[in-house]
Amino acid sequence: MAAFSLVRHNLGHSINTDSCDHSFHRNSLPLLVSSLVLPFRTISQPHISNGVNPFPRARRTRLLACTALLSTLFLTLLLLRNATTSLDYPYNKDDDTAPTRSVQAPLPVPTPSPKSEWCQYNDCLKGRWAPCNPPFNNLADFQQAYKNGQEPIWSRAPIPSPSISGLEFTDEERAVLEEQRPVDLMNYVWVPTEGAGKMKKWDPEEFVVQMLRTPGGLILIGDSISQQHSHALGYSLRAADIRFDHSPAHLPLHTHQGVHMHVLKPNDPTTLRLLSRAGVPEFRAITEQLGASPDYYWYHDFKRVEGWETFLEDAARLREGEEGTVTEDTVLVMNGGAHWSRHELSMLPDGESDEEEQSRVVATYKQMINLIMSRLSPIPQLSVIYHATSPGHPNCNLLTVPYRSLQAAHLGERNLVERLISTMPDEQWRTFRKRWDWDLFAMHNAFWEREIASREEGMGGGGVKWIFMDVWDQALQRPDAHTEPGTDCLHWNLPGIFEQWTDQIYHILFL
Repeated sequence: MAAFSLVRHNLGHSINTDSCDHSFHRNSLPLLVSSLVLPFRTISQPHISNGVNPFPRARRTRLLACTALLSTLFLTLLLLRNATTSLDYPYNKDDDTAPTRSVQAPLPVPTPSPKSEWCQYNDCLKGRWAPCNPPFNNLADFQQAYKNGQEPIWSRAPIPSPSISGLEFTDEERAVLEEQRPVDLMNYVWVPTEGAGKMKKWDPEEFVVQMLRTPGGLILIGDSISQQHSHALGYSLRAADIRFDHSPAHLPLHTHQGVHMHVLKPNDPTTLRLLSRAGVPEFRAITEQLGASPDYYWYHDFKRVEGWETFLEDAARLREGEEGTVTEDTVLVMNGGAHWSRHELSMLPDGESDEEEQSRVVATYKQMINLIMSRLSPIPQLSVIYHATSPGHPNCNLLTVPYRSLQAAHLGERNLVERLISTMPDEQWRTFRKRWDWDLFAMHNAFWEREIASREEGMGGGGVKWIFMDVWDQALQRPDAHTEPGTDCLHWNLPGIFEQWTDQIYHILFL
C-alpha cells in the first residue's frame, strides 16, 4: 500500500490544464508519503522477457500468511472451492461471477450531478486527451518545467527493444529516441467533456493547508501502481524545494526494514508559514514509508507493512489539543485490483476451465472488499477515495499517441485476452499470460463502485465517507503512456497519468 499522511510530531507543483505550462510552485509544502504495499506482487514483465521460462502453474507449498486479510482469505477458500458459476459479459453488477470471455471496460452510467460551475466527481474523468498548446518542443523545455533541485530530473523513457519492434538502433540513435519519448508523452492534457464543468487547478499550498487540518493527511494504499503515484507526487513536492529529515526515531515503524520516513525540516520558513495559514499547532510531519517483506520471496519481494489498518487508525486519530483546529477528514486513497489474479493467488485450486478458476478469483475479491470496508468503516474522521484499477494495454508498443476519443479506445482495445496472448510462442506462455486476468479489472472496479454506492446514504454519519474515483476511461485512452512499450504494458511512465490522478484528488477535496 502507498500512503501520504500528515501527522503531528515534536521536534507541488501546479499544472495548467489548458496548456503544457507545468510550473512548480517554489513555496509549496510536501506531504507525508507512506507506502504500505499490499502483499500482491507487480505483474509487470521483466521476469518474463525473452529467454526466461514462465513459472509453472503448480501450487506453491508456501502460502501467504502475513496479514489478517489473507488469513481471512484462506478461511473463505474452504467455502469457495466449488464456486464455479460464470456468465457472459456484459454482466449484471449485482452478480458475483466471472466472465466467460474477454471483457471490456463497461460503459459507465453517469450519475446525475447538481448544477455547479465545477465538474462533479467522476464527471471530471469523462473526456479526452488533447494536444498541449503550446507544446514542449524538446527535452530542454520538458526539463525546465520539471526541474528538481533534490532529485535527478527525468531525462529518458524506454522505447521498445529490438526483439519487440524489430528495429535496430545505434546507442546514439536509441538515446535520441528515449530522450524524445517523455516529451511526446507529456505533450497531452486531459480535457473533461464539454459541459461537465471546470476542474480546480492544482494549488500545492492550498492542498497542504487542507491536509494540515486533518489528523492523518493524505494516505495512499495500493500496489506497485500506487507506489508509482506516490513517487510522482513526491518528486513534484521536492521540486518545490522542500527539505526533509530522514527516518526520525519518534515516528511509528521507523525500524521496519522496508520503511523509509522523511519529515519536514523543523523551522523551515515555508513550513512555519503554511502552519500559520492552516491555523494548527506546530509541527506537522511528512513521512515516506515503503513497506517490504524481509523474509518472503516468490518471484520477487512483495512489499507490505503488517498492521497497516492499525497504522491508519492511529494516523486518523485526533491528538490532544487538535480538537478546535484539525477539523477535516484524513484522506485515504486506495486501490487493490491489478494484482488480484490467478497468477498471484496460486494457492487457489486449479479448475477445469479459465471460467471456473476466474470465478474463484472473483469470489475471493468480493470477500476482500467486504473485509476492508468493514474494518475501515468505523474509523471516524476518515474519507476513503477508492480509485479504479487502470487497464493494461496488450501490445502497447504499437501505439505512440493517445486514442482520439473514448469510443476509439473501446474499439481499439477489444479482444483483450486474445491480443494479450497473440504474440506468445506456445501454449505454456499463453496460459501464463491469461492468468494475469487483466480481463477481470473492469469487474473488480464495478464491485467497488457498487459497494461504495450502497454506502453513500451513510456519508453524513460519524464513520468513513466513501468515494469511487473512476479513472478507467481516462487511462484507457493512453496506451502510449506505459512504462516500457512491449515489455511492461500495465505500469505507467512517470509523471504522466499520475499528475491527472493527483489533480482529480485535489479537485475532489475542494468540491
